[in-house]
Amino acid sequence: MSNIAMKMRESGNTPISNDFIDSYMLKANPVYSILYIYGLRKCSCGCPNITTGEIMKSLNILESDVHNAWKYWQSQGLVSVSGDGLDLSLEFLPVPQKAEEPVLAPKQQAQQAPKQQAPKQEKRLGTKKTYDPEELEFYKTSKAGIQEIFEKAEEAMRSCLHHEDLAIVYSLYDWLGLPLDVIKCLLEYCSKRGIKSSRYIEKVGMNWAESNVTSIEEAEAHLRNYERPYRETLRAMGLNANYPTESQKNFIDRWLIEFNMPLEVVKDAISKATYRQGTATFPYINGILKRWSDAGIRTLAECASQSATAPASATPGKRSAPATKSKFSNFAQHDYDFELIAKLDYESNLKFADVEMESATVG
Repeated sequence: MSNIAMKMRESGNTPISNDFIDSYMLKANPVYSILYIYGLRKCSCGCPNITTGEIMKSLNILESDVHNAWKYWQSQGLVSVSGDGLDLSLEFLPVPQKAEEPVLAPKQQAQQAPKQQAPKQEKRLGTKKTYDPEELEFYKTSKAGIQEIFEKAEEAMRSCLHHEDLAIVYSLYDWLGLPLDVIKCLLEYCSKRGIKSSRYIEKVGMNWAESNVTSIEEAEAHLRNYERPYRETLRAMGLNANYPTESQKNFIDRWLIEFNMPLEVVKDAISKATYRQGTATFPYINGILKRWSDAGIRTLAECASQSATAPASATPGKRSAPATKSKFSNFAQHDYDFELIAKLDYESNLKFADVEMESATVG
């Protein structure tokens, strides 16, 4: 365990500034914030030397938490850490003050144009951590809120959680840095969708972390933006469902991501498929959008122009030229003839309907 020599620049008091509380403490792991404040207190009361063991015993935390906390605050520019191994030297740095905006008179406020909010930068995830069963049991009993999210996860997945499941749920908090209330929102969302896979829950959490979702309001807005294309596509097809099935989602992802089609173009393909077939099937729509993608069609005007010059019906089974690879071409590619599949499916439905009618007549 390390011996830590601490010092701080003279400020006349024990400095826990409002800037630290507003800009740093609320966004950090609670354990890191408590450790920072504890270190300030020890340093300011004339206790410049302390061991990692003393900190662990006083705060009831693990040694890895201590080291990770100092690394985190160093990355935030609030401490400077030097040395290695058993002897560390740690200096508390002044907390940068936020620039205060000038108070404007009512007329100035009315005249001032509204500020454009800068889009959030995508967050880069660090190396995924591993946790042994003893660690998870310790965190469950010593960290506020962890027991509750474990219970929420069991409700969402409708089963008792194994070690691997618990590790994934805890990593949402420790590795991805999602706040506890956001994790509860995530688990409720997965529960409503009937998602029982901890791996799928982890993927959702990674997406939220990379998108810098840090509050309930941001989580709800993120879900609305994420689900809107799926919901609108299903409604355009006449399907009364809030969420697509896994196979439906794969088709829609292919249209929007791999083919890079705008949502209004997808809806236009659905309309054309419905007109030609009487009902829109996913393989038939896929065939239309694949032809448009191969032809470089990306707008409604181009769709209308292509429809005006295209023959009345395409030859079933005829394959299109291979699509140009995009940055999304790491998706698994399958050489399916979706047009032929759709045609056979449609003819099968007609034969089935004829048999039904004949049976009714005989009866």
